[in-house]
Amino acid sequence: MNHYEKPVVVKIEEAAEGVYAASGAAGPGQQGEIKCQSQYMQGVWHRPNTVTPGRDQEEVINRRGCEGCSADDGDGCKIMKGKADDLNPDGIFKPTWEQEGKSPEELVW
Repeated sequence: MNHYEKPVVVKIEEAAEGVYAASGAAGPGQQGEIKCQSQYMQGVWHRPNTVTPGRDQEEVINRRGCEGCSADDGDGCKIMKGKADDLNPDGIFKPTWEQEGKSPEELVW
């Protein structure tokens, strides 16, 4: 028989990441379904600006877009295309810059 251990949450002020407590993965056939986790993108796919990289500084939301999201296929969002079944339910469904703690207005090259 399995032994249940109650999860413990520890608050660390210096950490840039958020922590999510869950009981197992929330895949398509489970409690939740795969959806955009970005508080800034809100389910809308943004193409990265690859036309003028390095030329001028630009807000990271426009320069990088959805780059690094587990659902980004380079030409759109798999979640929006209805291909969520092809995704790993344990993926991180938000852009890399947001995972790093950047705000959308932060300027990048």
